[in-house]
Amino acid sequence: MNQESVFKYIQDNGNDYELMKSIRLACDKNVKALNSSLKARAKPVVKYESSSLEVATEMKDSVLERYPFLTDKINLETWAQSIEQITSIDKHPRESVRPVMEWSQEHQFWQQQIRSGKNLRKHFEQMLVQMKSQARRMEFIS
Repeated sequence: MNQESVFKYIQDNGNDYELMKSIRLACDKNVKALNSSLKARAKPVVKYESSSLEVATEMKDSVLERYPFLTDKINLETWAQSIEQITSIDKHPRESVRPVMEWSQEHQFWQQQIRSGKNLRKHFEQMLVQMKSQARRMEFIS
């Protein structure tokens, strides 16, 4: 039964309590079905290792040294989840995450860009390549 036919029925038959009750029940069923469908589609919560939380905490301390006004915007749990995704989804070795994060916080350009776990993940590969390139140049010079 669509909305137009409901209104036409009400106009033709007056205010029918039983009709209104059945419409309400049908709507409630539709809402419940929609809610359960949305819950099924919700993104699964990514769990994270304690090492990801440790890296997130270190990064937070480093970021707050330069940007103390960001205190209220930092959510360590989401940072740790983003850092965990670097290993679980992007398939980088866990032992490469901390050195890249530390390097990013010392690098003149990247320390301004990397102020969240999301940005660390977004730029991780690019920073890893730059970090390795810089290390090779230093070996070549010495």
